[in-house]
Amino acid sequence: ADPVGALSEAHAESVPYLRAAMRRHPERVVELPNGVDLERFSPGEADQAVRAEHGVPPGAVLAIFVGALDRAHPQKRVDVAIEALGIADRPDLHLLVVGGGDRLEELRALAAGSPAAERVHFTGAIANARIPDLLRSADLMLMTTEPPEAYPVAMVEAMACGLPILTTDFPGARAVVGDGAGA
Repeated sequence: ADPVGALSEAHAESVPYLRAAMRRHPERVVELPNGVDLERFSPGEADQAVRAEHGVPPGAVLAIFVGALDRAHPQKRVDVAIEALGIADRPDLHLLVVGGGDRLEELRALAAGSPAAERVHFTGAIANARIPDLLRSADLMLMTTEPPEAYPVAMVEAMACGLPILTTDFPGARAVVGDGAGA
């Protein structure tokens, strides 16, 4: 019998036909995570012009969130990231939300009504080619995703750029950073 590929064990558990294959023939299910172009996504100097372009003041600690902001991806939970920033006792902490979609204006309005309104910045839809520079301009990645996210490529890209990851505990994140990594 032929092998069956899954991005991660979490991916296999979240898709009915993969879950069934795992139960019947676990030896056939092969983990094949997405790769990242390490020439594009690599550590480098932060470009302060990138921060300035999005209204992030010099000296700010910048968390970055990269993902689709649309109704097809409700698991991205940017609202949780905005709420967390609003209750964090860190006036120097800013959030750069990278992505576009049909929820962009709704999330901008949520941020505008947040205690962190002046510290949440949105890029809107951007070219994929700009993501490495945006990641390198940040101090950390904030990933507030929840299941069914199977394998967050944005986390792998951020790690390839040398960023530490602050993430919610969900199977897809554990597939990337390990269980309890850095705790």
